[in-house]
Amino acid sequence: MSSSIGHPLNISEQQKTVYMSEDNPGPITMSNNTTCITNHEVSNEQQIVYGTAPVLYQPYRIPQAFGCAQPTANSQIVNQYSPSHIVNQQQYYQQQVPLKNNASSAYVQQAMIHSNMYPQQALVSSYHPGVNTNVLFSSSMTNPNISSTPISANTKRGRNDTSGVSESNGQERPQHYQTTRISNARNTPNKRHRGFNQQQKENWQQNQYNHGREDQITYDITAGRNIAVSTYDNQQPSMAACRYATSRFPFSPFSIIFSQQAREKIVIDDLIKHANDNCLFELKTVAYRRGRSENNECRILIFVENSESFSFLYERSNWPTTLAGQEFTTKSPSIPPQLSLVIPAVSLQIDWEDFVHELKEKYPGIADVIRLKNKAQQPVRAVKLEFLSASVRNEILDANEISVMHLKLKVVEFFTHANVLICSNCYGIGHFRKQCPQKNESTCKTCGEKCVNLTDHQCSGVLKCVHCGGPHISNDAKCKVVKDYRVALTRNLLSKLDPANTENPRNGLIHSGIIPSARTTNGESYANMVKTMSSNANEVVLKKLDSVLTKVEEESNITRQSLEEFKQEIRNNYNETKQQVIVIEEKVKEMEKKIVEFSGRIDQAKTTLSSNDYCLLKDIIDEWHKAASLNLLELKWKQNQRKNVRHGYFSSSLNILCFNVRGLDLRWGEVCLLVKQHLSDIIVLGEVGRVDIALISAALSNHNVFYQCGENAHGGVLVMVRKDISAVRVSCSLPNIGALDLQFDQTIRLIAMYAPESKTWNWSDLTPLVTNCCMILDDFNIDIEQDGEKADRLLEWMDSCCLGPVVPDSNTSLRSDRTIDYAVTIGVDLTIQAYEGETTSDHKPLLGVLVGDKASTDEGSRTIWPVFTLMLSYIFDYWEKKWDTETYDITYERFISFLILLKTRCQQHFSLNHARPSIPPNLVKILARSRSLSFKAKRKGDIERRKEAHRLRNFARFELKNFQKEQLAKQLKERHLPGEASRLFWSKTKRHFRQVSSSLRGFLSPSGEIIKDSQIMADMAADHYEGLFETPVVMRPHPYVDAPPVQWENAAEPIPMVTYPEILNILRSRKKKTVS
Repeated sequence: MSSSIGHPLNISEQQKTVYMSEDNPGPITMSNNTTCITNHEVSNEQQIVYGTAPVLYQPYRIPQAFGCAQPTANSQIVNQYSPSHIVNQQQYYQQQVPLKNNASSAYVQQAMIHSNMYPQQALVSSYHPGVNTNVLFSSSMTNPNISSTPISANTKRGRNDTSGVSESNGQERPQHYQTTRISNARNTPNKRHRGFNQQQKENWQQNQYNHGREDQITYDITAGRNIAVSTYDNQQPSMAACRYATSRFPFSPFSIIFSQQAREKIVIDDLIKHANDNCLFELKTVAYRRGRSENNECRILIFVENSESFSFLYERSNWPTTLAGQEFTTKSPSIPPQLSLVIPAVSLQIDWEDFVHELKEKYPGIADVIRLKNKAQQPVRAVKLEFLSASVRNEILDANEISVMHLKLKVVEFFTHANVLICSNCYGIGHFRKQCPQKNESTCKTCGEKCVNLTDHQCSGVLKCVHCGGPHISNDAKCKVVKDYRVALTRNLLSKLDPANTENPRNGLIHSGIIPSARTTNGESYANMVKTMSSNANEVVLKKLDSVLTKVEEESNITRQSLEEFKQEIRNNYNETKQQVIVIEEKVKEMEKKIVEFSGRIDQAKTTLSSNDYCLLKDIIDEWHKAASLNLLELKWKQNQRKNVRHGYFSSSLNILCFNVRGLDLRWGEVCLLVKQHLSDIIVLGEVGRVDIALISAALSNHNVFYQCGENAHGGVLVMVRKDISAVRVSCSLPNIGALDLQFDQTIRLIAMYAPESKTWNWSDLTPLVTNCCMILDDFNIDIEQDGEKADRLLEWMDSCCLGPVVPDSNTSLRSDRTIDYAVTIGVDLTIQAYEGETTSDHKPLLGVLVGDKASTDEGSRTIWPVFTLMLSYIFDYWEKKWDTETYDITYERFISFLILLKTRCQQHFSLNHARPSIPPNLVKILARSRSLSFKAKRKGDIERRKEAHRLRNFARFELKNFQKEQLAKQLKERHLPGEASRLFWSKTKRHFRQVSSSLRGFLSPSGEIIKDSQIMADMAADHYEGLFETPVVMRPHPYVDAPPVQWENAAEPIPMVTYPEILNILRSRKKKTVS
């Protein structure tokens, strides 16, 4: 621009490729230089006015530049918003514009609009022949007849009034730049489909119109002037609307909130001083003012001048702790478009977290990365980048691309929308409040009625727009008329740019190729103008619209076809579902019938089953229905099975395999089969020969291996113990002898032995290894009954160590038919039997069971067969269907496994420590001594030893009977004591009482009188228990009461007294019946 001094600006025309949407592929080249309206006093950033767009606004894909130029009375094109020009137009505006020192001059807004929701078409002006411009244009911003008339004093300005000041003092109190979405030109009420005749008629009218105005606006080309043509008519937006859209501050303000009142100037001075002194930064501001506040707060708004100042204040660490001696809080605006860029094409399948992380790591100036969304709140390909560093943004913009994740993506500038000027008095479009033609009346924005004073107006509350009559307030940005006006305003600002802009070197004036006409609405409603507004779109736009409509029709047909197919699919699914519902209803009826039948059986079983058994049946049925599948139910029942957990000692028993293999490498497979078949916990192998420890450890990974070498290559013993049994090796230097200590509450010494004929040690050498709880097993190579002196030496050594033989029932040597494989024990309960299956060795394997201490930990169980039977009948239908649908073999295996688990589930467990008292250890030793003597007497035929063995056996039986009598007397004595002592007596003797004795039908008084009166019995029981609970020690009997109430058969007979001899007689009679 050239001012009155005449400094020319040499601005060359720049061509810029515009990013198009997917509907408009292919670049459009257009000028992005508004050279006709430049102010030297305004910074580059202030020449472009932005508004902060919300995150959900989409980037417009067609960058376009728009400006507004106004002709003056002397036919010179100058900056219509500069101070000098405002003074020259005093005769039009009748008011001067006071400007602040730090306030920027008005400027022209460039806008590049990207949108995925409303794709804009490139607006290119049609050709208009040049005419004479000596005729003065009337201003569209003011009306000389009404501009000096003041607004009524009774009129109350609205809260959101943005036109309360006239265009002449529009910068006196800067306002927030309110972003307004620019509607698509396709949404205007103009008809899209026009016939060929109508188009010819419009073209003819346009040519006539242009030809008639050739003499009105003309510039002499030979004199260095540009020829400009104005084709704007009365339907175009006013100059006031153009100025309002381009005269907002470029940055949204920062809010400083104080709890008390503070002076604005002192606050700003302190902030600028803090930036200069502490941060070495020159903070530049444009304006400041007070803002609206609540709760008696003081809010000060600060408008900055450039991007550097905005970035500085955006960082909270750059602020001081106090301003004007008071603490404060701040509220930062959104990052403006001056610090934003748009990446138009970012794939929706890209890894978003990695994409954002790499962008922020590679470009530290990026503050945020936002995936934009369309009107349906769905993500689109466009991505917005927000910066806190103007230099980083400019570098990326100059490169016109950005590198991320090994991709080079194109970047474009991000711009926002222009505002529509709406009067707050009449809510008309295109003029300020002080130029409102409605002088003495005001319009209600809610109901649209006019009144002299809004304070006296009684609004009906019914929403009615003054523009379109729709159910919304009159200044609603979504009003169709406001949208159409925004389209016209956009067309005015964007399309009226001539690419042939040139400079007049003679007078330094910049002329626009197209100068918009300045018209006034003269108070006429813009809603009526829109209806008659003619379309100025060119043929490119119309062709594009036609192509879009064609695509819409094609998509509509495809959608309609898809809907028909979808309807047919819905009908088919409905019919199928209906048939399925019928089948299900039949099954439900059948199930209800079965449920009723089974409920009757359950009710019948409820009377026969005890309460505990009935609860167990209900629990099993509930578990059956709650399980998602049979496999899950079986898994749950397996997990609930009682496991033989070994507490110190072992609770039940240990399986032992003892085998003279005569070469382990030859019979390793046989050993593995025996271990797997009998689940051996302890394995003792003799005469193993060469041993591969690694192979054995890999094959039996659940066992620890202990090896003792022999006297030659064929000897050696091998012991393997399960890993969950703690076993410690005992040092022993004797060949073919391996000793282990099994760690339980009482340590058991296990001695594995192989005694060949040529052994180098004697039996007495084993004496140090023998303990009070010990077992020696494997190949002794001596038959106790047949081998004479060898057997005598062995038996004498066994007697010296109090060891007793445990011999299997059959011969163990296949070569000599002798019993040479057995065990000798002391203090352990071990049973052994020979394996009668086929074997390749000349020794039979021995299978032993080491019984643990059951006195305190073993449990007994009983299966409740009535519950098992009822549950099996309940699930009969399920298994019947399985038999019909699956193969017999698979169903049989699953059914058998289910029966086993169901039997286990129907079991009740109880402790066995109350079943009978255990035999004292001294009697056990006597019986073991008697058994050993009987073996010796039988082998040698010694009469004396046989008599001694018989004497010991009789003595042990006598002591055992005395022990049983003592136990019975003890139980009788302790039967009324609390605790475990009395429970054994009542659990063993309850079955000997008559069933009728379990109910109380009368009392026997101390005098022998039988009392059956219920009232007297109740009084006696009350007196008894009253005195009973007064005593310090309460003795509670434990009668057997778990029996149903029955009628006594001998209710009239007296209750006899029970004596100790009578109890013994009853027990003896029961025992005789059992034996017989």
